[in-house]
Amino acid sequence: MEDLFPRYAKIKDRVLKLNPLPDGQEQVDYDLIIDYAIEKVLWDVSNYTNVEVAELPVALDMVIISLVNNVLMERAFLKPADGDGQAITSISEGDTSVSYRDPVSVYKTLSGIDTVTSDYRSQLNNFGWWFGDAS
Repeated sequence: MEDLFPRYAKIKDRVLKLNPLPDGQEQVDYDLIIDYAIEKVLWDVSNYTNVEVAELPVALDMVIISLVNNVLMERAFLKPADGDGQAITSISEGDTSVSYRDPVSVYKTLSGIDTVTSDYRSQLNNFGWWFGDAS
């Protein structure tokens, strides 16, 4: 992805600092989820603004980082730092039942969600206009 988006490593570094490896999380799963989330947000921002990924301006880097953090936190894609180290997807009280999210379901869920939330649309709209988008 770095050949397509030269600031990828810098963005990933910021995301990693804001989302440290949780206890019990496998490093390989963690890295794959972080990379997939960043790439998904980059493509979603590119599609929303009609600006090629390689041409996304530096001014959008903080928006991209914020969107990645939002999707990781709001959807609990990373395993919690406490407990048994797995992301909980549901809990029942009677006879106690706990379900955990497997990495495949994280990818499926992430691929189907709109990472460009309404909190950031107004900022992104300015860039689509700047690059000639008539919408």
